[in-house]
Parts: sequence; C-alpha cells; structure tokens
Amino acid sequence: MNFQYLKQIQKKSIEQRKTQKEQLRLQFINREKKMEEKKDDLSPILSTDLLREKNLRKKAKKESKSLQKRLLRERQINSTLKLELEGAKQQLAQLKEKNWELTQQVSELEMIKQQLKVQEEKMLDEQKIRIELENKIKDLAQQTKQDQKIGQKLLKLTNQVKQLKESNRYLRQKLKNYNIITSEQYGNLNHKVEKLQRELNKYKKLERQFLYNPSQMINYISQNITDEQIPELLHLLDGFITPKNLNYFYRGQYNVFYLMMRRVNLIKHQLEKRNEQYHLEKTVHGNQWERLGYLDKTENGCFFVDLTEGDDIQRFEVKTIECGEEVQSDQPVKARVQEKYAIITECYPIEYPESVKKPASSVKVKQKTKNYLYLGPFRVLVVGARFLSEYKDRLEKHGCIVEIHNPYEESYELLKGKISRAEIILVCERHVAHSVWDHVDKSQPYVSVLRKDSKDLISTYTYLTLKRCELI
Repeated sequence: MNFQYLKQIQKKSIEQRKTQKEQLRLQFINREKKMEEKKDDLSPILSTDLLREKNLRKKAKKESKSLQKRLLRERQINSTLKLELEGAKQQLAQLKEKNWELTQQVSELEMIKQQLKVQEEKMLDEQKIRIELENKIKDLAQQTKQDQKIGQKLLKLTNQVKQLKESNRYLRQKLKNYNIITSEQYGNLNHKVEKLQRELNKYKKLERQFLYNPSQMINYISQNITDEQIPELLHLLDGFITPKNLNYFYRGQYNVFYLMMRRVNLIKHQLEKRNEQYHLEKTVHGNQWERLGYLDKTENGCFFVDLTEGDDIQRFEVKTIECGEEVQSDQPVKARVQEKYAIITECYPIEYPESVKKPASSVKVKQKTKNYLYLGPFRVLVVGARFLSEYKDRLEKHGCIVEIHNPYEESYELLKGKISRAEIILVCERHVAHSVWDHVDKSQPYVSVLRKDSKDLISTYTYLTLKRCELI
C-alpha cells in the first residue's frame, strides 16, 4: 500500500510540472506577440531603446536556457533517486519477509520445546505411578499372606468360641436355676439394699457439698423444686428478711416481690386469652408528659421515638438533653414531651453499669470483652424471618430466656403455644406476614412492634417493654 501511494504522488508531481511548463511557454509566446503588436502600433522608437530591449531579451533567453538545463539535471537526479528508493524498498520488503519467517520458526521451536517438556513430565508421572503400583502389588501380596494366616487363626478361634458358647449356655441355665431358688428364699432384698445404699451415698455427697459450698443448694432447689413447693419457699424467704440483707430483695429501685407480681399478672392475662387490653394498675409512667422510648440520630438531627404505647409509635424532635451524658443512637431514654418537642430527662445504658451486677453463678465462665446489662430471666418471644439466631444470642447475653418464631416456616399453632409461654413479645414488622396480627394483639403493653430491627434495637425494645410493664 505504501509503494502504490508513493507512485501516485510521483505521477501527480510529474503532471504538475508538465502543466507548469506549458503555462510558462504559452505566457512567453503571448508576451512576444503582444510586443510585436505594440511595435506596429507605436510610433518610431529610438535605436537605443531597441538595443536595450534586444539585450534584455538575450539575457532572458540565456537565463531560460540555464534554468532548463538545471531542470533537466534535477530530473535526472530525481529519477536516479527514485530508482534507488524503489530498490531500497524492495530490499526492505524482502528483509521483512525473512524476519517474519524467522520469527515463525522461533515460535515453532518454542512450541516444540514446551511439548517436549510436557511429555517429559508425563513420562516422569507415569514412572512414579508405575513404581507406586509395583509397591502396592508387593504390599497386597504380603497382605494376602497375612490374611491367610489370620484366616487360619480365625477358624481356630471360631471353633473355640462355639465350644465356649455351649459351655456358657450350660452355665447360664445353672445360674437361672440358682437365681430362682435364691429369689424364692430371700426375694429382692439385695436389689433393694443396693438401691438404698446408692441413694444414701448420693445424699451424703450432696450434704458434704452443701456444707463446703452452700450456694450449690440454690442450684439444687432451682432444678428440683415443684409448683407445690413454691409457697413453702416464699414463706422461708419471708423469715430470712432482715435489715442486713434487705438490699438483696430489691432489683434497682423496685421490690423483687412487686416485679414477681407484675410477671404473674402478665402471664395470667395471656393464659385467660381475653380480648380487652391489659391495663397497668398504678404505673410509674402514668404522667402523660413523661414518655419511654429511644433516640434516633440521623443527618437531619436527633429524634425521640416514643414507645410508651405498644401500638402507637411517634417521633419528636429532641430539644435538649438534661441527663448530662453522652447519648448514642438506639439508646433507651425517658423524655418529657412539650409542644411537639422532646426533652431527654433520663438515659438507660444497655452496657453494664456499676450499680447493677449480674448474679454470680457457680459455673466459672470466661470473661468476655464486652459485658451487657443483666435484665433478668424473662421469657421473650421474637417473631420475624431474618437474623433470629443473632437476636436470640444477643438477648441471652442480657440474661433473658428467648424463643424465636418464623411465621414462614412454622405454623400458627406453634405461635399460640409460644405466646402463652412468653412474658413479652417483639415483632419485626418488616419481615413478617400481615396475618400475624390475627394471633398477636399489638395494642397490649407487653407487645412491641419494631419498624426497624437490629441487635442494638432488639435489646433496646426489650429493655423498654420490660420498663413499660414495670418488670425492671
């Protein structure tokens, strides 16, 4: 393509030169004709002027001849250079072809080398496999010899076992006859004595444990106590109340027996399956201005989400924070609502406070890096379809007894049983079917509806629901 393009350019340049020469020749001829015409028309001119004109013409002719000679030389030089250029181009094309052929040969050689390497590797692998197979054949031959020896031994042993079985049957028959005779004479006294001895040892062991570690008695009572023995236990506790241990009968600012009464009332209400709403008799949060909820920090500002009523969730913009603490998003708080603004009066941290301590257990547990607020062994039901195991794990860290229910995988009959066992119910509204509300009454104070859900929000709603029901 480059050679053809150069040839076209050369042809165009030659044609342009020819046209230029023709134009110059025609201009010169026209000029001479005009001069001759002027000679005829003009009046007689002086001889000196004619001589001058002749001399000028001679000079112009000489110059034109010299220019023509130069043009001829240049054309010859151009033609020679063109020939040399074409020869050089042909040589370059030949060299390129040779170079391409050499590169092809080199690539083919490399491919052949790679194939040879692959074949060598295959040969080595085949040699290894052959050696391994030979070794396996040798091992199998040895194993067959050993198996033959073992088979012979097994035959001998089977014969011995048959003889032993026959003798064992004979002895067992004798033993049965002896047991029948002894049972007729002594009855089952030996068996009863052994059973009583085991029970006696068990109680002696427990007595020693209670002497050295009286706290184990609480674990024993919690495992073996029945419903009929609860009044006796309460009567026993009543006798132990003294001014010294009075602080143990309070959980925070509430009396333990009052909290138990609240739990009993909630469970009783759920078991009765009444349609009317459960009303709190004399609530601490009876003030219509003071509300329970949590903080929601966004780019638009800080908002208070009111959860005092189970089925009515409202948002108020936070005006001031009077508790004097650093508050975080999703943290449970108490607020005073005035003219569509909320004033935060009290903050409830979910992390472990120093004043409230988790009851010590007899089993030693490894200390975790992050401690959580101990809420108590309340039965919590979480209804949803996502992250249920994570929510259960988080609430168990707070000391709660958690049940989960996925309405897409479990039937509503199971849900009814779980609701009857639960003290508070949390429903993740974003991922449950609408038919759940046919079985769960969201207007009840022990039911909380989560428009948004996360691990922190689950613990926040649990805390606020227990606080709303005056269980903590």
